[in-house]
Amino acid sequence: DLNLFQSESIDSIEAIPLTRGFLYGTMNNEAAVNFISNKPTLLKQYSRLKFYLAPNNEGMVDAIFSVNPLKKTNVYFEITHQSTDSVYANSTYSSWRFDTRIRYFLSDKVNLTVSYKYAVSNIQLYSGVNIDSIKNKYSPGDVNSVLYEQSTAPVRYIDRYQKTNVNDFKLQLMANLIPDSPTELNLFHQDYLVQYRQNENGSDNTSADAISDNNNSKVIGVNLRQDINLDIIHISSITNFERNEISSPLINGEVNKNIFSIAVIAGIDLFNKSFIPSGF
Repeated sequence: DLNLFQSESIDSIEAIPLTRGFLYGTMNNEAAVNFISNKPTLLKQYSRLKFYLAPNNEGMVDAIFSVNPLKKTNVYFEITHQSTDSVYANSTYSSWRFDTRIRYFLSDKVNLTVSYKYAVSNIQLYSGVNIDSIKNKYSPGDVNSVLYEQSTAPVRYIDRYQKTNVNDFKLQLMANLIPDSPTELNLFHQDYLVQYRQNENGSDNTSADAISDNNNSKVIGVNLRQDINLDIIHISSITNFERNEISSPLINGEVNKNIFSIAVIAGIDLFNKSFIPSGF
């Protein structure tokens, strides 16, 4: 869900092309996208507040704070809130996103980062105006006036919403023990819960069925990437292990799956980097 990303902290986005998507797991990815966050340093401490407000009380506030409390330690904190009021009944949206990172520089070649991200969103799903209900209650000449009266127009669902909770923890070690050949080790855990509710309180006077579905996925794993750069030759290896626990009414129970993958990418610079043949 891209709405749960804190776009203000994104440094760049890497689009992995079709021919390399499969290298980043065993799920037969046709393509992959890598969101690269800003990397705080010890050279610059800063704080920033961004705010905007639009019609229908649609607004966003994003606050970033980065400080170096100790000589070799950086603490980064960001909180984002975005919301909008109802245009029609049951059409509000609200989300909170929180990100904190503590980065310790053991030396000029090794650093350790502990990060935690939390996100929660609640979107009401009214599914549009119920035009059939308006036609049954009003004369043809009054249909348009009722249809575009946002505060009173009947909607298809008055009690339906989706709530999402994400907890994401990561421990990252980055080292450059071999000149120009960085090493990156990640230990990670993610808990992703999507709650779908319809006619939860029995207040929907339409024929909507009562639905209470929880879709939950938990991932714990380790990822190791090693780059080796030898003049014009570049070699990268990516090793990944994940344990997935998935619970959903769509699969009638719980599925546990272990995933292990190793990928190697090799390339060579020819003609002053104008031609770079690669193999995977």
